Amino acid sequence: MKKINLYILTGFLGSGKTTILQKMIKQLQAQHRTVQVLMNEVGEVSIDTKLIADEQTKVREILNGCICCNNKEQFENTLISMVQAQTIDDIIIECSGVSHPYEVIDSCFNPLIAPQLNFKGTICVLDALRFLNIQQELEPIAHLMLEQAVHSDLIVLSKSDLLTPEQLLEVNEALTALEVKNKLFQPFAAIKTPLDALNHLSIAQHHHNKNHCCHADVHHHLHIDTITFTFKKAISLEKFEQWLQTLPSTIYRIKGFIDFKEFKEKCSLFQYSFGVPFYQAYDMNVPKNIVIIGTQLNKENLVEQLHELEKNSLQ
Repeated sequence: MKKINLYILTGFLGSGKTTILQKMIKQLQAQHRTVQVLMNEVGEVSIDTKLIADEQTKVREILNGCICCNNKEQFENTLISMVQAQTIDDIIIECSGVSHPYEVIDSCFNPLIAPQLNFKGTICVLDALRFLNIQQELEPIAHLMLEQAVHSDLIVLSKSDLLTPEQLLEVNEALTALEVKNKLFQPFAAIKTPLDALNHLSIAQHHHNKNHCCHADVHHHLHIDTITFTFKKAISLEKFEQWLQTLPSTIYRIKGFIDFKEFKEKCSLFQYSFGVPFYQAYDMNVPKNIVIIGTQLNKENLVEQLHELEKNSLQ
């Protein structure tokens, strides 16, 4: 099965995301890869689309709202259609400046398409000057800027040429205190693509069983981990709920489609959010994929537990 590389580009309003996006596209095109961009704007029109779209790169827009909240369903449906078309090598999602990155990542891993995605990571473009004076921002804005930085795999620190060496050191120390270890310090006018740096972070895929389980693993020092697992058999609801009770608090979300032995006629759409499970009957015939999203996941252990759950459910 062909996998499509997925990149998420985030950062607060005016940080310089479009500059980075243009350079990412050029590098991928130079490698003869087919790229599509999914661009989100909170307004009714997108000015940046005209700067990005060309004969080689198609841009799809989601306007008038955020893909992490009121436009979440439209975003998921658009992404599903892009992946299922199987005509592209890479997807870059440029979030609106006010998007919450965790919610965007969560929406990307719809169980219908998760096995077809190779999640390369989240890049945050952070305005160095604004971050230096973050205490002057309104509390919701400051909180969002910090959230975008902390939940990213790589930070491109834009406008760093506007800071003195002492101010740049202050920004570095503040990011270090947030345990943000991967930063690119580049003058705004000379920002280079972060793709090489992102690849050097060793975001890799591991396959325990090529037809059974697929990981979109992020390296241990990064922030958001995902696992995609496919059940081959119906499982015991009782044993599944026992397994849920053992999960660590670092697992934020599980979602997917599961056949339970107790419900023979219909599969279940399963949702789990911060410890709370939800089940809903689902009529359509879909792959029985579940996606686990969290931080500091012991992936090998979780996959082994799921294999054992499936094995024990046959008894």
